[in-house]
Amino acid sequence: MEILILEVITGFYIWENEMTDCPSKILNILLSYHNAISKKEILNAPITSYIANDDIINKDFKYSLDDKQILKILNRLNPDYNNEYAKWFSISSILKKSGYRVAWDMWSSKNTLKYDKEQNEKYWEKLPTDKTTADFNFIISIINTTANGGDKIKALSKICMEYNPLTKTDNMKEINEKYLSNDLINPNKDIIFKSGLGTGKTTCTFDYVIKNNISILSICCLVSVVNSHMEKYKTKAKRIY
Repeated sequence: MEILILEVITGFYIWENEMTDCPSKILNILLSYHNAISKKEILNAPITSYIANDDIINKDFKYSLDDKQILKILNRLNPDYNNEYAKWFSISSILKKSGYRVAWDMWSSKNTLKYDKEQNEKYWEKLPTDKTTADFNFIISIINTTANGGDKIKALSKICMEYNPLTKTDNMKEINEKYLSNDLINPNKDIIFKSGLGTGKTTCTFDYVIKNNISILSICCLVSVVNSHMEKYKTKAKRIY
């Protein structure tokens, strides 16, 4: 079950401190949500089923590095990411969304026992990506987390394309209630809550995840907000259990 709940908090903050690397435990959890589709299933699928997907190559931004520079970064990945299919699938999806086909093929070719250039060409054309596919900085996080004292790589800056703001669509719903209810959460969809302070965004989210025994990752711009979330979560969990 995969649930993304984004809580939008009113306010503007300037973050000047260097962010801490994501713990390897959380990276592994995030990777596990990106379930690998078997190579046979991808190769047997018609190209039209994937080629029409607007998210095959990311159109929101690009990176300033070329394929040779990207390959140098990929070479720092643990060999398991080229030898184990599930890990290779995750990295391949990210590289396709980032548009690094040449770097992907050269990196994949290092696995001499499994590499097949002709088959890889077909695989790339049909490899599906979507809005849940991570960007290249996720790969950098994996490398930095497992660097074992080696030099860490700085996150890549994005060259943003023309901004397309989120506008009202059929998927948006206005709620005229004092507090949000966890009945609004659909486990099969990504959900964004946007409402003022004190309207129950955190409360309904915690009620849902505790009731259904689901892990939750709280990402906030202020340590005080994270501490508040932790205390509220612990208090609610004690009441239920």
